[in-house]
Amino acid sequence: MANQSAAPASQTILIADDSAAIREVLSELLRQRGYQTIAVSNGAEALQAVESKPVDLVLTDVRMPGMGGLNLLEKIQVRMPDIPVVLLTAWPSVEVTVQALRLGARDFLTKPTSSRELLRVVESQMRLREFWLEERDRSGLSQKHIQHYLGQLHQARATELELLFPVLQTLANVLDAREHETQSHSARVSAYAEFLAEHMGTLAEELKCIRAGGLMHDIGKIGIPDSILLKRGPLTPEEWTVMKQHPDIGHGLLAGVPGLRAAAEIVLAHHERWDGKGYPKGIRGPAIPFGARVFSIADTMDSMLSNRPYRKALTYSMVRTEVELNRGTQFDPEVVEAFLEVPEHRWVEVVQERCPNLTRYTLDEQPPTATGPAEAPAVSG
Repeated sequence: MANQSAAPASQTILIADDSAAIREVLSELLRQRGYQTIAVSNGAEALQAVESKPVDLVLTDVRMPGMGGLNLLEKIQVRMPDIPVVLLTAWPSVEVTVQALRLGARDFLTKPTSSRELLRVVESQMRLREFWLEERDRSGLSQKHIQHYLGQLHQARATELELLFPVLQTLANVLDAREHETQSHSARVSAYAEFLAEHMGTLAEELKCIRAGGLMHDIGKIGIPDSILLKRGPLTPEEWTVMKQHPDIGHGLLAGVPGLRAAAEIVLAHHERWDGKGYPKGIRGPAIPFGARVFSIADTMDSMLSNRPYRKALTYSMVRTEVELNRGTQFDPEVVEAFLEVPEHRWVEVVQERCPNLTRYTLDEQPPTATGPAEAPAVSG
């Protein structure tokens, strides 16, 4: 079992599963860590429980007689949006994952799950719940408000995209906090990509889309279980198959929003390669959206300049060498040429000018220390 501190006695977790054996095992594991538990056999009982008793987290099976987990999730998000809901399921399809995330699911636990993964997801969600409650008290922004704002995007025009950036930044901050090692990664890589496209003469409207795509590039990772996303060491082939779904999931979350359709295409293609060896579609060359081709270099730069558990941050000269070596394979040659035209000091200024709230550092100094799982390959985030 993971070596973690006991939970406050006031924290209560509701478990909804039609298997009595699973309810008992989960309840016992959580009680051993100091949580109080409520165990029910279906969604209707779960809904009645959260409406009548204080509950801090819901763990629910997807398939149950009567009211299933997705229906329960939807009702909880409408009535009690501050309660995080984690789904218990086998590997979900992209379609089911997108549906669950649109309804407000916070994470997924796969069956069978280990005690370590159960406790890691539960404690992660408890910390995030505290974040949301503090954010709500500080600024009035809650999970319910974000769901509302994202719903309002369907009426937004592309010219109003800049009005959405505070919400997009908050979403990016939450995702970066989940991965620990990538603190402020989304803000930096978005700034780099926007600046590089600007350097290439890109028009203002497309620059906004590139900025939004950079902030949201990994939004699909909210549909990847912690057991994979936060795993230390190499992923198995089966786990990589799941991990590679995150561009599709992110695209599914954003593509229905008129103001974010172009950004959604960047999200979908941000792991494609110029030579066609990327994913998820394996498209190549000019078929890759321009914003994704620019983002690819920005992402590589930020990944190489950030500390990793398996190496220290690299130098800017090493970034230039890596980018140039991958001209015409991983990267668009034209974008590489533009990147190499920018002097080192200008990239430092980009972060200082466009991300003023981040810790400032020069490219030959170590950025803020990061602690999280290893990445593969090392040059992409």
